[in-house]
Amino acid sequence: MGITDETSEYTLCAVETPNDWLLLEEEHKSPYRGGHVFSNILGIAERIGCKTVLVERNYIDYEYRDEFSFLYSKAFKNYGSYCTRLHLFGNRYTKIKEIENQEVGKLEYLGYTVVRPTSVGKVGRTVIPPKINNPDKEYYLCIAPFKTHLFGKELTILGTPFIQQDTMVMRCAQACMWMVLRFMEQTQDFSRCSPSDITLNATKHLSLVGPTVPSDGLTAQQVVNALNNLGFSPILFSKNQFTSAGEEWEPIKLAHEYLESQIPVIAVVPNHVVTIIGHTFDHKPSGLREIVRKKNIISSSHWVSAFFVHDDALGPYRLLPSPKYKAEKDLDLVPPKEYLYKNTDDIRNIIVPLPPKVYYRALDVETTSHRLIADGDFLSYVRQEALQGNQTALEFLSSLQLKTENPLVVRSYFMLSEKYKRILSDEPLCEEMAPTLCREYKNMRMPRFVWISEITNVRRLSKEKEVDRTIFGEILIDATAARYGPAWLAIHMPGNLFLQDPLTDEGRHIPIPDDNPYRLLSRQPY
Repeated sequence: MGITDETSEYTLCAVETPNDWLLLEEEHKSPYRGGHVFSNILGIAERIGCKTVLVERNYIDYEYRDEFSFLYSKAFKNYGSYCTRLHLFGNRYTKIKEIENQEVGKLEYLGYTVVRPTSVGKVGRTVIPPKINNPDKEYYLCIAPFKTHLFGKELTILGTPFIQQDTMVMRCAQACMWMVLRFMEQTQDFSRCSPSDITLNATKHLSLVGPTVPSDGLTAQQVVNALNNLGFSPILFSKNQFTSAGEEWEPIKLAHEYLESQIPVIAVVPNHVVTIIGHTFDHKPSGLREIVRKKNIISSSHWVSAFFVHDDALGPYRLLPSPKYKAEKDLDLVPPKEYLYKNTDDIRNIIVPLPPKVYYRALDVETTSHRLIADGDFLSYVRQEALQGNQTALEFLSSLQLKTENPLVVRSYFMLSEKYKRILSDEPLCEEMAPTLCREYKNMRMPRFVWISEITNVRRLSKEKEVDRTIFGEILIDATAARYGPAWLAIHMPGNLFLQDPLTDEGRHIPIPDDNPYRLLSRQPY
């Protein structure tokens, strides 16, 4: 590699040619199992425009120090307790002092990856951004700003944390849980969790088959147990449970609403576990014609053609395609031919790490929102708007007709109510939404989390550009409500807003005379 400067603690490398990347790879990747994970991370670094790598030696890493204390310090071989950390930059630097003296805003810092002093599974804590080719079709929903420090500078990376199993303290399930927990720590009120904490909480109060360390991996039930012990309210969906009950197993639909809520989802596939962090959007989804002929209200999950996943055996930001995925490019990101899983049909379990105070489940939100949309009492007000010539109301009612092939579409997600109210003040949404509607939402009494079901139709959602996708309205549901109780807080349909007082259950109708369709709520990182 092109070493341009070096001190006792740092080595500065230019990565301008394929040979530079190859030399960097050969120096730091594992010679045994899992070496290709580091290679794939370097591939991402090259894609996002990395031009300089600063190698930091003798780095004290929180995760590896925990693993070292838990197991490696007790091994016969001297593994060492220090790591190496590689910093990625989009600028070209030839001297270390240039980085030290550069302003933070001009550094073009692209993230870092930690290399453990082990022989197997060397990739430790890693945070790098995804390469987004088309922001209208690629939604990396579970990304957050992560901070690190270098030369006294605080640097920020927007990404999803990644780690590789070391096959001793961490296997694939623990690695997936660590990624989820690290993200949730950053975005929710959860404490930092070490690798050993994950294994100990997974086996707490449960009998364990096999040793705690070296770990043989965790079952789905042990993953759920760990999440429970760590303060989450996890949900486990099982393919066997659905099929034995005669219900259709739809892993994309089951995961979709939680991903839209920016909650990473754990997926169990044959002999492996991966973390789902986002999805693609296909504005012309295949098979939609048959679906729209059967229903007048459908889910926005039909526009998902692939998941973005962190696979600790392959690397971050991989693709798990659906069977309908049109493989035009990025074929190097899908599972290799020799893998036991190929697409979303191979998902056997889905585990959702729900935060506390989200008691209302996505499946119940779908049932409730569909029932409220079709409620005759509310629709009578929309019909009055249509009789007065409101074109949006006419379009809304037309989409409820079964044979239009343009049915209503519902996209549901939950978020912190304070964040929702903050977004309502942001442009351009605050300019497009009717002032009366915006004011009522901001002044509403809401729980900590609120479910939002946006209402649109096929033609409005199937726009190539996100800026052109618009909605008729939305339904707000109390995330802490009882499953069979009066859960809704607000129902917005063309020209009308219905509010329900959470203390008295009394309803109130507010006309919205200047109501017009407006864009979907942007998927913003925390």
